[in-house]
Amino acid sequence: MKIRKAQLKDTKQILDLLIKTPELQGYGEMDAVYSKDYVVDCIKDEKMNLILVAEEQDKIVGLLIAEIWDGKKYSFFVNFVVLPEYRSKGIGAKLYKLYEEHCEKHGLKTITALVQTSNKIMQQFCEKKKYKKGHNLYFYEKGL
Repeated sequence: MKIRKAQLKDTKQILDLLIKTPELQGYGEMDAVYSKDYVVDCIKDEKMNLILVAEEQDKIVGLLIAEIWDGKKYSFFVNFVVLPEYRSKGIGAKLYKLYEEHCEKHGLKTITALVQTSNKIMQQFCEKKKYKKGHNLYFYEKGL
């Protein structure tokens, strides 16, 4: 198992993971946010984004996407995926550990995350990692 920063050659596999992971769906029209351009932009803009991938035999089996806000000293934990057949093997823990180390190295003070109320797996992960649970929110969306 190798964990590394994403490269442009990973775009298709990353996009497939984002689109095919049920826990990341359910925002109505916002599902369309996962596009090739989105992934490419995240990979290219290393100052603002961090994408870590877990790879086994040239197959991406997990990923973590985060926004890095150096000026405001925080990171927004955007997406976290490990393929079901690779879960409970420590892959998510390794991805997250590298993410937290990256944040600490850059002097960030806080990590925030929004988790769907239906995504019990991610809620358990956040609680295990000592995130403080905030208030329930409503998600509003307006197409333009």
